[in-house]
Amino acid sequence: MSGAGPIGILQAMFLVEKGLEVYVAARGLPPNRKSKIVSTIGAQYVSVATTPLKEIPNGFGLMDLIIEASDVWDSECESR
Repeated sequence: MSGAGPIGILQAMFLVEKGLEVYVAARGLPPNRKSKIVSTIGAQYVSVATTPLKEIPNGFGLMDLIIEASDVWDSECESR
């Protein structure tokens, strides 16, 4: 999940409820309000301030599904 705004968190909640392992990537450094909400719903919060978006697959493995909910997409990720 790219983005921890209302739409991103809502999508993360849905996916967690369906039993998926969910990572939410956002700009803010934890702990913050969004990281606490993400943790509370059972997803993992990843800050792109410390883990660049293009490096997330290296640290967490390949992804089966990416949902963009941040209105920003790193062009380097398009090649993945």
